[in-house]
Amino acid sequence: MRLFFGLTLAHQEKLAIVNWQEKAMPASTHKVAASNYHLTTAFLGEVNERQLDLLQSLVAESELVAPFSVTLDCQGYFQRAKVSWIGPQRCPAPLQQLSDLCFQFARQTGIGCHQGEFVPHVTLQRNCKAPPPAALLSPDIGISVTELSLFESVSTQNGVRYQVVNQWPLPVPLNPRKRGIGRT
Repeated sequence: MRLFFGLTLAHQEKLAIVNWQEKAMPASTHKVAASNYHLTTAFLGEVNERQLDLLQSLVAESELVAPFSVTLDCQGYFQRAKVSWIGPQRCPAPLQQLSDLCFQFARQTGIGCHQGEFVPHVTLQRNCKAPPPAALLSPDIGISVTELSLFESVSTQNGVRYQVVNQWPLPVPLNPRKRGIGRT
């Protein structure tokens, strides 16, 4: 099975992307379905059942980063992949740490994936022969990251669909005041 780690987007976050696209971008026949919107943290490729079991155990036993937010505030295009996207102008440190952890999990399970430069993004259009024109207005969409997801890429008659295989909540840091620590 073809797997990748990523961040799920809440319904209202997907809707905000769709609304921005409708206002700021020309119509396109290459749009990705909003149900497939996600932010990939590490593409793993083909994974066997043994690797999958070990991978899920490693994530469950690991200390992940605390919840954080990301603002999708720039538009981009990957020439080689022919993909139009939106993402953050600057990658927040917790997002980079989470991506690095995902690749570490892959290496520990013997999954031979390539860790190149991490460019966080949400794919909007595929098979774009040329970069789309600049948007009429810049995106400014906040994403709240509260869990890490493992997705499977499934080919269907209607195109690729991304199914969540497993999810792990990001740990909420303890509030020292609630535990009676730090009171004077």
